Amino acid sequence: MDKDLTLFCSILERETGLSFPTSRYSFIRNRLAPLLEKYDTVNPSELIVKSKQDIKLKIDIVNALTTNETWFFRHPEHFEIIKKEILPSILKRKNVINIWSAGCSIGAELYSILITIKEAIPPTNNLRINIIGSDISYEAVQLAKKGIYDSYDLRMTDRNIINKYFDKIDDNSFKIKEELKHNVVFEFLNLLETWPARTYDIIFCRNTMIYFNEETKGKLIKRFFKALELNGYFFTSVNEMIDLDGENYGVKKLYIGNECVYQKTNIVSKNLELFFNNSKELLKATNLLRKISYSFQFGSASKNTNGNEIRSLIISFSDSEKIIKYLNSYSLFPSFNKNIFR
Repeated sequence: MDKDLTLFCSILERETGLSFPTSRYSFIRNRLAPLLEKYDTVNPSELIVKSKQDIKLKIDIVNALTTNETWFFRHPEHFEIIKKEILPSILKRKNVINIWSAGCSIGAELYSILITIKEAIPPTNNLRINIIGSDISYEAVQLAKKGIYDSYDLRMTDRNIINKYFDKIDDNSFKIKEELKHNVVFEFLNLLETWPARTYDIIFCRNTMIYFNEETKGKLIKRFFKALELNGYFFTSVNEMIDLDGENYGVKKLYIGNECVYQKTNIVSKNLELFFNNSKELLKATNLLRKISYSFQFGSASKNTNGNEIRSLIISFSDSEKIIKYLNSYSLFPSFNKNIFR
């Protein structure tokens, strides 16, 4: 059976990009069991072969294997960043904002973004808000279009927000107000296939890339960054952090509070590499830089004077004088690479 599941997973990854390790085989068996019976099929590999001629079966397989666990204002710090840091900057330079919620599931993330923006701008503001929500699950997209949610989906949502932006159906069901739907479009989209030729000020792709292997994830990240407007922002989940080491995407990491956000820039900055005596000093330095929202990257691993392996920090050369002075004030005295590199 494991051999058969391995073949199934191999074909699935090639067709959809969805990747599952052997540790999740029991999950796959449980999710596919109803489909094997429904489609009178003996094993998973036969099921996926049939799906090549049956689009409904292919949709059923994806729906079965992609969990749509979500809720409104999940990871609320990201919405605070939009409200307090990103939106004021955008409002200074334009009166339209384009946003993409990639892997939007049933739409809770998308509407959380929209409500955040609606709450942050005054009623007289003429900002035009366009938000696209896409997902590989046809079932999830259909639910998102309906815009009906239960109390569990709204468990993190303030009661005043629910009263303002939802119509109550019954004690456990709420429907998003029709006027909010004018700002949104939901689409069925496989991220591995061709994307519509659009660019965005903000892209959310959270808890979606966990289904992809590292190679696929790397290709997607490049495509996401290409789809960003200049000065646009990219959000991902903490378990999908992007390693920019050695890569030039024209993107920089911003540490806002304790959160990491990625911003597209047209400046390929010169950098400086800082070396620390030990991992304890390096950890202290990263916490300090996050506290004051300075951008940095981890350098490649190298040996310190004691022969222990440690990673350096790469900072913008333009900020280096201020950063080194700041670190010195906390008794951190890193050595640095005088070779400025791009």
